[in-house]
Amino acid sequence: MYLRIFKNTILSGFLIVLLHSCASLQMANMTSAKMNALELGMSKEEVTQILGSDYKIAEKRLEGPIEIEVLSYRDHFENDEFYLFVFKNNKLDKWYRELFSKERIEIE
Repeated sequence: MYLRIFKNTILSGFLIVLLHSCASLQMANMTSAKMNALELGMSKEEVTQILGSDYKIAEKRLEGPIEIEVLSYRDHFENDEFYLFVFKNNKLDKWYRELFSKERIEIE
């Protein structure tokens, strides 16, 4: 009886770890196929359909009548790469990549 409970607990733990690792593969991975599918003028919804919903809103502001929103995707396979997508009135205006140093800067 206890052996069966122990086996089920171990199996459940293994499945949780396996499913979690599979879910992380669904996170942002900026492949050339995804990037090549993007076009200027696409809506935010079209872009997030291609790239996924694992983004952060990096900025949101108004410039007169123009609403500007910047979405940030972190490439989880390259931890030092961030992709920023600038939308003006919900249309993709431009995108670019930022690289961050892997070295930590300590401020005392």
